[in-house]
Amino acid sequence: MVYSMTGYGKGNLVLNGRDITVEVKSVNHRYFEYTGRMSRAYSFLDDKIKKEVQSMISRGKVEVSLMINYTQKSDTRITADITLAKRYYEALQRIAYSLDITLNASVKELSKFDGVLTRTRTEEDADALWNDVNIVLHKAMDGFLEMRKAEGEKLKEDVLSRLVTIENILGEIEIEAPLRVQAYREKLY
Repeated sequence: MVYSMTGYGKGNLVLNGRDITVEVKSVNHRYFEYTGRMSRAYSFLDDKIKKEVQSMISRGKVEVSLMINYTQKSDTRITADITLAKRYYEALQRIAYSLDITLNASVKELSKFDGVLTRTRTEEDADALWNDVNIVLHKAMDGFLEMRKAEGEKLKEDVLSRLVTIENILGEIEIEAPLRVQAYREKLY
């Protein structure tokens, strides 16, 4: 079986309150090269995904994207660091005073400063999350491998048709070659 190194596969399932999407793309490359794209919150899954993908393919430049959205109410808490917000506001006031301009800072603008608002979520069960992601990863890999197989068959047909063309031309050359030698001899004399 001939497989192409270019391919694409996508898997999407809603499991345990999470809408999980995995996309796998690859292009031709001499060795296996992996790139994972995912939120930093899920970067602990990167090595597991790489090992799983590498167990199924050995060559190609592969990019895997992981997206997880929660469909159920999450246990996320948003906390505000009021002291830090005051410090930012006081610093902005000093800047405005020293430049002799009016300060137009709003709560919304202050909340955008680093550390003013923090989001914390209760710890997820990493093994349960990996099991769900792995199911979706395999679904994406099934589509990916199917596309590589179909592309490989097209490449095989193309190479075989070119081989037939080359064999036909070679047959013509074999017929013409002795006549060419005779024609050169006649030109020389």
